[in-house]
Amino acid sequence: VPVKGHCLIWGMDDKVPSWMLKEDVTVEVDRRLQYMSELYRGRFEQWDVYNEQLHGTWFEEKTGNANFINDTFEKAHRLNPGTKLFLNDFNLLNGPGYTGAMVHLAKKLIGQGAPVHGIGMQSHFPNEKKLDIDVLAGRLEILGEAGLPLWATEFDVNITDATSKANWYEDVLYLLYADPNVEGIIIWGFWSKFHWRPDAALVEGMDFQENESGRRVRSLWNDVWSTRATITPNSHNSSLVVRAFHGEYDIDVWVESELMTTLQVDVLDSSPSTSIDISI
Repeated sequence: VPVKGHCLIWGMDDKVPSWMLKEDVTVEVDRRLQYMSELYRGRFEQWDVYNEQLHGTWFEEKTGNANFINDTFEKAHRLNPGTKLFLNDFNLLNGPGYTGAMVHLAKKLIGQGAPVHGIGMQSHFPNEKKLDIDVLAGRLEILGEAGLPLWATEFDVNITDATSKANWYEDVLYLLYADPNVEGIIIWGFWSKFHWRPDAALVEGMDFQENESGRRVRSLWNDVWSTRATITPNSHNSSLVVRAFHGEYDIDVWVESELMTTLQVDVLDSSPSTSIDISI
């Protein structure tokens, strides 16, 4: 299972440990980067390097280093050369105010040569009273101007009304899935007993009962955006075509009632077609 690391640095004042106030900040940051990289090297596909960097500037202020973000990304990249490094912040998609600022920051860092590989959009809904898909689509379009992959990193919908919540989950997921710049969606918890916002959960109670939102989300993952097909060749040398959503697939090859082999294939959204040869 692919794993994302969250996070190496968090610059909000209330998120900095109290003991850090007494230490050399740059030395302690370097120590943390080294320690975390050694502990998890090769195990994470992504790292959120600097969390909520548009809202918290504690490290820049304490070090007097205006290029602290750039320097931190460069250090993280040297220690984790095979890991994608992300910016991550809120009010990019789920609320106004910081969408353009993130694009400006990303372009600035890229222009300075910083190894920034993606933008994480914390997606805690609703920040606004009404769900306006056109407004959200406009924000995604603006974020796409940074030229980086986008991930919805902390998606949840905190509404008490079951139907309204399910509608929000479904509509936002459709929007995210349809945008070519969005490469991934991470739902920020699913069980009501272990969720920072229990009303946003997809599964409730000690008996793990799936609610309406959970059923809708599971249906999108397993049914709507998944392909199942049974095809039969009409000769010993046939070409068969199946249109499929991108993802990982198992292909079972049967001859009469005997399973001859199972093949795994990745259908990538970056490739218009995937070809395989099967010989029995």
